[in-house]
Amino acid sequence: MEPSDPNDALIQFSAESPTSPPTDTPRPWRILVVDDDDDVYESTRLALGDTPILGRPLQLLHANSARAALDLLRETKDVAVILLDVVMETERAGLDIIAQIREQFGLTRTRIILRTGQPGYAPEIETIQRYDINDYRTKSELTHGKLYAALATALRAYDQLCHIEESRRGLTQIIKTSQQLAAATDKIAFCRMVLQQLGTFLHSAPDGLICNVTEDTPPHQLRLLTGLGRYAGTDGRLLCEVADAAAIELITQCASQGHNVIGENAIASHLGADQQQTLIGLLHYAPHITPDEALLNVFSNNVALNAHIVDLIAELRRTAFIDRLTGLPNRSAMLSALEHRITRQHGCGNCPDDTTPEPAAPCVLALLDIDQFAAINDLFGHAYGDALLAAIACRLREQLGSTCQLARIGHDVFSILGPESIVLPERLQALFLDPFHFDGSEHAVTVSMGLVHIHLSRETGSPQPTDTNIDTNPETHLRHSEGALLKDAWIALKHAKSQGQSQVAWYSGDLGAITRGHSRLLQSLRGAFNANHLYLVYQPQLDFGTNQVVGVEALLRWRGEDGRLIPPTEFIPVAESSGLIIAVGEWVLRTAMNAYHEIRRAGHPDIRIAVNLSTVQLCHPGFLNMIDGLLSETAFPPRQLELEITESVAIKGAEVVEGLLLALRSRGIAIALDDFGTGFSSLSYLDRLPADRIKIDRCFVEALTSGVRGARIAELVIPLGNTLGMTVLAEGVETEIQAARLRDLGCHEAQGFLYARPVPLTELLVWLDQWKQQQAS
Repeated sequence: MEPSDPNDALIQFSAESPTSPPTDTPRPWRILVVDDDDDVYESTRLALGDTPILGRPLQLLHANSARAALDLLRETKDVAVILLDVVMETERAGLDIIAQIREQFGLTRTRIILRTGQPGYAPEIETIQRYDINDYRTKSELTHGKLYAALATALRAYDQLCHIEESRRGLTQIIKTSQQLAAATDKIAFCRMVLQQLGTFLHSAPDGLICNVTEDTPPHQLRLLTGLGRYAGTDGRLLCEVADAAAIELITQCASQGHNVIGENAIASHLGADQQQTLIGLLHYAPHITPDEALLNVFSNNVALNAHIVDLIAELRRTAFIDRLTGLPNRSAMLSALEHRITRQHGCGNCPDDTTPEPAAPCVLALLDIDQFAAINDLFGHAYGDALLAAIACRLREQLGSTCQLARIGHDVFSILGPESIVLPERLQALFLDPFHFDGSEHAVTVSMGLVHIHLSRETGSPQPTDTNIDTNPETHLRHSEGALLKDAWIALKHAKSQGQSQVAWYSGDLGAITRGHSRLLQSLRGAFNANHLYLVYQPQLDFGTNQVVGVEALLRWRGEDGRLIPPTEFIPVAESSGLIIAVGEWVLRTAMNAYHEIRRAGHPDIRIAVNLSTVQLCHPGFLNMIDGLLSETAFPPRQLELEITESVAIKGAEVVEGLLLALRSRGIAIALDDFGTGFSSLSYLDRLPADRIKIDRCFVEALTSGVRGARIAELVIPLGNTLGMTVLAEGVETEIQAARLRDLGCHEAQGFLYARPVPLTELLVWLDQWKQQQAS
């Protein structure tokens, strides 16, 4: 009986040649026919003919044995379906290679249809259960229609598996892309990585570009950020110079629509946007590629997120390494530049084995501090000071930016790192000869300068210039720490500022040793203060007329751990420069006030307590509040307290100091002018200074009887004090001759070794009792 449908006819064997497929058809499905009967292969090919399945033609491959099939699969990719005969070399040859196809070759997507002419050798149900196959047919039932249906079903399953696998691969690639993009150090590097990853994603070479598109920029003015492939080396060029009209249209369309746009063999990828601009990537791909739009959208969104992160990191880097006010690098960037120079010229343990140090080039690190900048801020305001700093930075950049590394490393401190032939003090100071113009203002400034030569070659030991202030020992600056080099420059700058305005100081080994000695001394002093190892001694002050004790001066003492008494002239300046004097000074006042009560309880009620004040203490914002707090805390009568200031303190910021002294006197506290005659105060200032007592320095007292110059100072000061209505006290009185001479000149009071050395409170109380008894007898 003839079948009703010609498609159901059994496959007929014929030697007729198949028709060649058109050359412009889509990529064909590869079908492998594994059968030891060549007629079966030919019959299958004739039956399928040119009929496409799922829109794609078929490409049939033939293997006439199981071994030949394995060899062909080993060399051939993308086999979609295998029509596999069961019985070939052996009764189970087809079944035996299934496991190898799946496991050894990893062809899990390839669909396998078993065909057999002898079904008894492989029962259908058992075979389907035991083997990873997709269909099982006898050759006799494979009519044209059924063969087509079986292949269509298998190819549809294969295509779906490919899509699933492609999606999995794409998602994996997206995750990998995120990890790699996170390592980008700047926007250009990021964009190049995006192009490379986009090419990988589309199975194409990285042939494309990335640009920023803004609403107010016409297409012919757009510029590339970077490009690869045909666009390599075009960074920064106009887009219209390197891309054709179709590419530009694709880019502008992508920007305006806000999503990816697929063109002919090219895609414009929307990689993120902010309020100002849109990042667009263009990639060309091969004609046979069909982009997966859904995955591409995920890819683009992921890149956009990473682009935002890169922008944030760049902003953090700018914040971390760029000074916002001046636009110059900051302290961290300058330290990095120093580290790079040291690493480059010395090599480093982390460098590759083939990294060799570069020849050492003598260079200088200079720190420039604007003189009186705090006063400029106080007088004109911080906005004015900021504008001045920006103007200074601009001039430094214009004059030195091409040859030196500049930075702002402090509020009013700039650093310059460069060749010693350029970073010269006279050249740097010349930059400040002309005033700075900004915001309609004109301002001239001077700078103090600290410099350090950086010697980075142990072999050559680059020599220092022949400046007497510079240590010529090459080992002095062979300090491989960028922090140590900066510290040396700060040491030099601090020394320059201590000499006055517009001063220059080079770092030297001696200067460094002194400064580091001060640092060690400060650490020890701080430790001694915290451990309550500082103590006070008291030296009596007597009235020349009555020989009665009228006061005691409280003096700070410190004995080191080695038992050595450290002179106040050594540790007081260190305490002042570090600010520790604020806490120490408060402790001294509190201790002295409490001592007054012990002296009073011991029967000496009318003795005043004199305490020295430094400039740092007097000018501290909380000074008056601290005094008021201590007076209340210790119940101390203000009239019994005398605060001593030096002449140099009195003339520094005259109006400010005068106001503070008046505030103290209004509380009943007496003011003494210590070491008078050693400074340079004018008589007019002395006349209006709210002081109660003048203390003549010991050097002038000694000169009274030694015949050296200076005797006339005491002879002039005593009547001057009397004229101004001040009590005159002579310090350092050691002999009866000195005392008699002072008494004859009209001096009111004295203190010195002639009467008593400075002693602790317990010994003072004993001395006071003895002196009182002695005077009574």
